[in-house]
Amino acid sequence: MKKMLTVIGIIALLLILLLASVGVWAYYEFLYTEPLTEQELAELTPDWDLATRGNWSPWYDAGDGTKVWDPAGSYNAWLASVPEEDKAWPILIDAYYDHLDTVFNHDLFTEHRGTLPEHAERWGLYLKLIETDEVGVLCQKLVDASTRPVLGCELLRSTDSYEHAAMLRNGIEDDNWNTGASASGAFWDTQLPWLSKSRSATNLLNARAAYELEQGNTGAYIELVGAIDRLSRLNSEVPVLIGSLVELAIKSVVHRSIDWALVTHGDAFDASQLARLDAILHTHQEPLVNWAGEMLFYHDGIRRVFDEDGNFSITMFTNYQFSGEACSLPIGELSSSAQRMLYVQHLCYAQGLALSRLPWDETVETMHSVFQRERATLSKLSTVTLDTMMPAIDSAAQRERVFQQQVLGTRLAVAAYRHRLRHGAFPDSIETFDKDLIGFNPVDAFTGEALRYRVVDDRPLIYSLGDDRTDDNGLIRWERKEVGELGDEMQIRVRTWPKWLTTQEAAVQRLNVPESIVGDWVLFPMPVDEPEPIYEREEDEYDS
Repeated sequence: MKKMLTVIGIIALLLILLLASVGVWAYYEFLYTEPLTEQELAELTPDWDLATRGNWSPWYDAGDGTKVWDPAGSYNAWLASVPEEDKAWPILIDAYYDHLDTVFNHDLFTEHRGTLPEHAERWGLYLKLIETDEVGVLCQKLVDASTRPVLGCELLRSTDSYEHAAMLRNGIEDDNWNTGASASGAFWDTQLPWLSKSRSATNLLNARAAYELEQGNTGAYIELVGAIDRLSRLNSEVPVLIGSLVELAIKSVVHRSIDWALVTHGDAFDASQLARLDAILHTHQEPLVNWAGEMLFYHDGIRRVFDEDGNFSITMFTNYQFSGEACSLPIGELSSSAQRMLYVQHLCYAQGLALSRLPWDETVETMHSVFQRERATLSKLSTVTLDTMMPAIDSAAQRERVFQQQVLGTRLAVAAYRHRLRHGAFPDSIETFDKDLIGFNPVDAFTGEALRYRVVDDRPLIYSLGDDRTDDNGLIRWERKEVGELGDEMQIRVRTWPKWLTTQEAAVQRLNVPESIVGDWVLFPMPVDEPEPIYEREEDEYDS
């Protein structure tokens, strides 16, 4: 009996040791994180002024001198101090709802927005709306809104007060209204209603600008294009990536509009008007993606899956999904897992600016590559958390490269037309431009050399060599896109964008699928996509 008890005791001890070993293994495998070194911790001290432009801070004074982590509350407190006459949102949202049914929800707008006169059939239909007095009045309201320096929309989990009032005034029920909505909370939960409204305003202003130019009103065209550009910057007032990308998209509409205007009405502009267009484009060469702002957005999310002691909480991670109360401990007092997650995120986003610059340095490590390399320093749960939270941020850097290359192409085109106005002919090479007209470096993103420029059919042709780094004499690379309603699909020809292949990747592509890489990236005149088909409607459906 005694011997049996001894055996049972030994087995029990072995089981305890085994379970303890498993527990230790599980801790080191899933929870343990190597603490930051003093140097790494010192590096992890973000300058939030880069994200907030110095207007507010994610560290908010709770009223008793205590600093708590509350970016949305801090932003809203700053916004409350801004004079009403400086806010664009009250004008923008009133204009949107006052003309919602008659313009923004009109069939002509929903079907043809984005159309320019180059697609004559679509433009002929769209013009029935764009030329109306109502659209003229609406566009003037949007121009007035664009002159305000601040967006002015609160960060809330519900409709903001300005939009709520506009909806009620127009007899629209607001199911998202919450009188008790907190003026603080997670970035993840807050509404960003201006993004869609700005895109709608952009499409309308762009079409009206084209209409005015077609009518010979060059000054009105420039005023409307300037309004589009001014409205674009308001989208990134809250420093999140989606706002920066919407700003890029709207500014790209400006490039497209100027391209069309020069190609079709290049003789209509005088020297001062061309200089105004160049002044608009000049501001586009500043970096637009706010990487510090996106870091702030995800910093906020990470702080909401750690408890008040700075430790990772599986419960908060699974239940709140980055929307719970934020941990307000200073970075130095957070747990090692929290610090390490923030540090890895910091290393990834620090690559953003270098990856966005022109010419493209294909040797710069991508943000995805940094994350893959640093995964080994994270616990399994930390890795899952960052995998869940971090978007495909390298694509944002690529989008900015595309944008910056187009800026250079459009500016060079404007410079060519300014040169022609002075001398009666386009310059025949970049070297023969008047020097004061090119206060920028028209660099090819892929080669680091100057963009290709020459005059073809009495018009400038400007292009980058693109992925293959080979001059194909401005040959456009097209692709096919399937469009159409269900059961009536067809393909149209649309321009294709560079895939940003490295030199080595391009060489492999050239060997395996050579036809897929032939062609240049034409920047001016921009290739015009084939229009999508127009489906028949009853004529009275277009009546306003």
